[in-house]
Amino acid sequence: MGRDHACAVARDGFAVCWGADAYGRLSPPNDTLTAVTVGSRHSCGLRADGTAVCWGSDPYRDLSPPPGTFTEVLTGGNWVCGLRTDGTIACSGQSYDEDIVSPEGTFSTLGTCGERSCAVRADGAIVCWSTEVHTWPAPPEVRYSQVSGGRNSICGVTIGGIVDCRGRAAR
Repeated sequence: MGRDHACAVARDGFAVCWGADAYGRLSPPNDTLTAVTVGSRHSCGLRADGTAVCWGSDPYRDLSPPPGTFTEVLTGGNWVCGLRTDGTIACSGQSYDEDIVSPEGTFSTLGTCGERSCAVRADGAIVCWSTEVHTWPAPPEVRYSQVSGGRNSICGVTIGGIVDCRGRAAR
């Protein structure tokens, strides 16, 4: 769900969006999609062929998804990132008037964590980024399968199914 709008993929594969129609956020393309993700003023979808498409506002080049084929796409305030089929991550757009970075390495899944993106690296560690990349400190024996969070906290689901949260709102 975005700031003032939301989108979903209907049974027929087309995106349906509702809420405030400023910035063209409620005008998805006439493409069949497998997933959608919404940012502040834009939304992006994943086509069946793995390419990404975005619609809405373009104040920071966020409507130009990175090239390639993806297994997941993720939007934030003014950016979009995708998990490529080879496990690498590509991002475009800006966060706080600086270009968003793309972390190096191979990853298994993406997750939104407030104003930053996070992902689970192939070795099970969590990495978060915006304009800088940070590895989430965890005991070496802990491996994660999922990550999500909010403005002041990050939660990961361990391979064993235990939810592990950290940050100010984690209690």
